[in-house]
Amino acid sequence: MELHLIKDFPEKSMLKLKIKLLDLLFNNAISVLGSKKELALKLNISWHTLYGYKKRLKFIPFKIVQKILDICNLEYSYIEGNIKEVRFRYTASFEVLNQKLTVNFRTKSGIKIVAALAGDGYLGTFGNIGYVNKNQKLRKEFLKNLQNTFSCIKLPDYSKAYSGKDLKLSRFFGYIFERTGIPRGKKVFTNSGTPEWILNYTNNELVALYLQQLFDDEGHVSSVEKKMIDLPQSVDITKEKRMPKLLNDMKFLLEKIGIKSNIPYPVRYYEVKEKDKVYNRVKYVLTISNYSELKNFRDKVGFLSKHKQKRLNKIVSTPTLSQRKNKEIEKDSLEACKKIQSQNKMINDLLLANELNIGKTYAQQLLRRLAGENKVVKIVNKRTLRRVDGKILSISKPEFKLKGSD
Repeated sequence: MELHLIKDFPEKSMLKLKIKLLDLLFNNAISVLGSKKELALKLNISWHTLYGYKKRLKFIPFKIVQKILDICNLEYSYIEGNIKEVRFRYTASFEVLNQKLTVNFRTKSGIKIVAALAGDGYLGTFGNIGYVNKNQKLRKEFLKNLQNTFSCIKLPDYSKAYSGKDLKLSRFFGYIFERTGIPRGKKVFTNSGTPEWILNYTNNELVALYLQQLFDDEGHVSSVEKKMIDLPQSVDITKEKRMPKLLNDMKFLLEKIGIKSNIPYPVRYYEVKEKDKVYNRVKYVLTISNYSELKNFRDKVGFLSKHKQKRLNKIVSTPTLSQRKNKEIEKDSLEACKKIQSQNKMINDLLLANELNIGKTYAQQLLRRLAGENKVVKIVNKRTLRRVDGKILSISKPEFKLKGSD
């Protein structure tokens, strides 16, 4: 999706043009129509107001510039290169840096800024917009993506003005992001639905970035024992029961890039009281719990958040026998055994556990399985107990060796 800050918002765009260009436009229009009075009538405004625009006493609405261009039979390109500042009604003005004045959301920065606002943002009733995540890394990333996306204008230094607080942006951004499909509400993620242009997107790399940002803002990574990534959403069912469309959209996008997830399911029913009214809500979750899909998510999407990525890495590096295919387990274990033996060491559970970054108990299971079922590893030293006067002094662990290596 690409928007032009002037042509796509003719009713709200206001410009500050170079004085020489304004003089040329007004003089040409007056010469075509014959008088100042006729020009004022044609534009349906008073000459006093028109004179204020001509002398740059105030910003001139783009719709008036459009009409003057039509009167003079000129194209929009006639004023390109002569725009000094741009604003929307009731907003601060921004210095123009790039005369193209286009904002492209089909870029890495563009797709992530939309996802950030969809996950942890809001678009207020009056068009004000904000980002509420307090994570410093995500906030810095948000501001960097905002700057990259709106590179055609000079933005204020939001990082200093809003450090440690909700990051609040003006209506200027509200008008624009509403056009991208972000709904108005207290928090965007509580609203259902995803913009169609994102659902129909064919660039899997950008879809993965959209998902990464959304999971960074709203997703959770469980403990190693639970082995799960979940994305929650609360749905108001006061009037009618309905499934959370937003989570179904996320499931669709995950499958689009080759990641399978579970069907969203309810985990909690509760009531919320607001202004003497009671609302019935259900909390749904979308989960990824299969080992191969968790690994798939790590490789294709991942997290910017350090603690979430660290947890996911730990889950993926600590699989259970039931989570992996037999051939996959055997292949990794055998390669690790070869590496250990190549260092002239006797294979045991501790060395294998360190090599594969897994627990010792799990390593023992693997070694016994390789020795018992596949017969590619043999036990050379069995586990023995050494006793003196009825007391256990030491325990020697079983050691293994690859067959055919004698």
